[in-house]
Amino acid sequence: MKRKTVVIAGCMSLFLVAVAVASNITAQATIRVQKGDYNRSYTLTQDSQTLTSELAVSGPQTITTNPTALNLGGTSTKGIAWFRNLDASNYVEVGTGTGVSFVAFLKLEAGQACYVWLATNAPYAKADTASVLLDYWIQSR
Repeated sequence: MKRKTVVIAGCMSLFLVAVAVASNITAQATIRVQKGDYNRSYTLTQDSQTLTSELAVSGPQTITTNPTALNLGGTSTKGIAWFRNLDASNYVEVGTGTGVSFVAFLKLEAGQACYVWLATNAPYAKADTASVLLDYWIQSR
């Protein structure tokens, strides 16, 4: 049995564990927000999907200010994805489409990270004012 675990911590104290085990992908997340008397916590105890492939792609990729196709390697049916903006000052958007047809579904400020269940087999990314390095992991479903 192959086991892959990714743990991230980021903005607003986001904690995520995504594990690909046997035939399932399971994600767990907790978001905590606290400022003064304002204190909120949201927990997703278990979110899972059936895994039909063990193919995954990961690594940092340079994203320019024009929509850039993410390198998907041999993955074909997208499942869970984890993204982290490694830039120190610029944001990056992840979405679909090219040129003026680009539509973002995710925005990561400098240093932020998150996970999503992809609804597209062709994700693109676009940097704000200068190229950024986007670290990502996409597990084929």
